[in-house]
Amino acid sequence: MPHGDGFAIGIWLINQTEKTVTWTFNRDDPPVFSNATLELTRDGLRLRIGAVKDSTYIYGGYARETASAAMLDSGNFVLYNNRSVVLRQTFEYPTDTILGGQNLSTGYGMVSSVSKSDQTYGKFFLYMQRDGNLAAYPVNSSVAPPNIFWSSGTDNSGTDVMLTLNRSGVLILHGDRLGVRILASSHYPDKKNANQCEVSGFCGWSSYCLGVGANNGPCKCYPGFEFVNTSNKFLGCYRYFNDNDYRRGKDPAMLYSIVSLENILWGDYPYSYVQMKKKNCNISCLEDCDCGAALYKSGGCNKYKLPLRYSRASKNLSATAFFKVIQKNIPTPPIHLHPETVGPKIERKRGLILILGITLGSISCLCFMFAIYTIFRYKHQVYKYRSLSENTNLGLIEEFTLRSFSYNELEQATDGFKEELGKGTSGVVYKGTIPGTVGDERTAGYFYLAPEWKLNAFISIKADIYSFGIVLLEIVCCRRSIEVNVPTTDEIILSSWVYDCFMAGELEKLVEDENVDFVTLERMVKVGLWCIQEDPALRPLMKNAILMLEGTMDVPVPPSPVRSLVVS
Repeated sequence: MPHGDGFAIGIWLINQTEKTVTWTFNRDDPPVFSNATLELTRDGLRLRIGAVKDSTYIYGGYARETASAAMLDSGNFVLYNNRSVVLRQTFEYPTDTILGGQNLSTGYGMVSSVSKSDQTYGKFFLYMQRDGNLAAYPVNSSVAPPNIFWSSGTDNSGTDVMLTLNRSGVLILHGDRLGVRILASSHYPDKKNANQCEVSGFCGWSSYCLGVGANNGPCKCYPGFEFVNTSNKFLGCYRYFNDNDYRRGKDPAMLYSIVSLENILWGDYPYSYVQMKKKNCNISCLEDCDCGAALYKSGGCNKYKLPLRYSRASKNLSATAFFKVIQKNIPTPPIHLHPETVGPKIERKRGLILILGITLGSISCLCFMFAIYTIFRYKHQVYKYRSLSENTNLGLIEEFTLRSFSYNELEQATDGFKEELGKGTSGVVYKGTIPGTVGDERTAGYFYLAPEWKLNAFISIKADIYSFGIVLLEIVCCRRSIEVNVPTTDEIILSSWVYDCFMAGELEKLVEDENVDFVTLERMVKVGLWCIQEDPALRPLMKNAILMLEGTMDVPVPPSPVRSLVVS
């Protein structure tokens, strides 16, 4: 089916004037072109792009078990083995639509699409929780009660509750303890002119919702912020300045001013609450380097760290918000040049010659010693390498050589696929043990988890982009993401240090005295910072990240990758 500039793999309803897509494979992947084909092999369903080497298994890993496939009239695409047993079906993994006869089981969810014509991940997901409650959340939030904007109210109903759209068109929740409950109501407004701002997270981080009738769309940026993507304003906004000058002790009154907005609220928790007058709340935020915004309501001053979320404006809200913004046309302090003290020229020349002679002699001695050390170390490394390569008892072949496993081997290793660890769009993951001689010490490794894994939020393809960004910054700076033995505490966490250096215009600190192209360095740093944004919606697709690294696509100034939010 058409997708962007190419095509995507999907299922849709026919015989309709307007195409209704019901299932899409890897929704955030770049589109494929007209030379792509689908092939049914003994190992599964394969997407081949041009040559055979450029192929991806949509449903694969069945060790020559696949015998047939069928597109059922129910809208379910099914793979069978030679005994007509279902190996895989699209009904198990819904995207944004449930069809008649389809279930949403415990632990599964559906994510909205951006629009009817754009099937990429949207802003909301519906999740069948393990406590039996069917709940709707903004995509970039954790699965926690404060973030729910609609639920079925069936919590504590057991772990076997399931959402089903039966063939009569009735949407029901059913389970052993719950029984059968018909979902006949919805919290989301039915009318197109209803207030969209009632839905939490309708606008992205650091933006607020104005509702129906707003000029240029319902989402607006806070003062001092700009849209991440002007063509898709629902992604939120980022701050176009930083607080580095403030933290270096400069007068905040010279750097910043306060801009106020009336009748606005947001959903985060303040890190500070004090009863005071409105004008004092303004000053308190201005003088606090941690304060990005303050909210004055009911005689109290609530101070917040950035970014903010779940914001909306309404005439019925009696609250005043204060935002700290950078002042324009800040005067640059004059540079004072001190006259050089002039001494007798002859004495000065003699001193310089003496210092230069001692320095050159010392450097020559050090270079000679370093050359001897380098030659000795090189010979020692060559000897160690030859010893390792000639010794066949070290198990290096087993450690570095990839191998494939047969279906019988995997069945034996997993004890008949007994313990299931989880499911995803790529398949089911089972726990198993493969016998071998490689110890735990050799197989240990490091990987980087995106913040949404720790927040128990929805996991999308953007989680891999986060890992790519961390590795990119490590390559640029030639160090790990966390280092304890560093000159200052600001350098311990790589991402924060890189962002501070970038905003301060001090990228040379990242490469020390190395001779690099600073234009390329700045581009790589900006791409890395975009990839490690805590909000997955702000991270670019891998295709766009590559284009930005190549210089084909412009790289905007990234916001801070760290969300400094204190929840009380």
